[in-house]
Amino acid sequence: MKVTWNSKEWKRNRDAFLEANPFCLWHGSSVKATVPHHPQRRSLSEKSYVSLKGCIPLCQKCHYAARKRMKLCPVCKTHYFKPRRNRKMCWECFVKTPFGLAVKSYYDKKRVEDLKIKRRRRTLESADRKPQARGKHK
Repeated sequence: MKVTWNSKEWKRNRDAFLEANPFCLWHGSSVKATVPHHPQRRSLSEKSYVSLKGCIPLCQKCHYAARKRMKLCPVCKTHYFKPRRNRKMCWECFVKTPFGLAVKSYYDKKRVEDLKIKRRRRTLESADRKPQARGKHK
């Protein structure tokens, strides 16, 4: 595909596609599109890849997120998230909901407890170690 990206035909088609579709599909009219994204890239031949059939216009950040199988948060339209199970928004928007506040406070308490346990273990381990004598051995 690197050879395809360097070809004159690809560059001409890309520029024409971005001129016809100037805005990022995920962000809407707020961000300029810079990349034509192929959603079904693996099943394309080189000719159909260059012709840009089935492409969607994305900005660079959205294109990176799409390649990592992430989606733009529909609430804030700034952060990205990996859609799993019932996850429908990014963490930043989730913690603003009543249920999200409860989950966040649970994780904060759990984190504090874990830190206390780690500190206790460190102090016990350091107390168990025997002090080594310094100086010359006899």
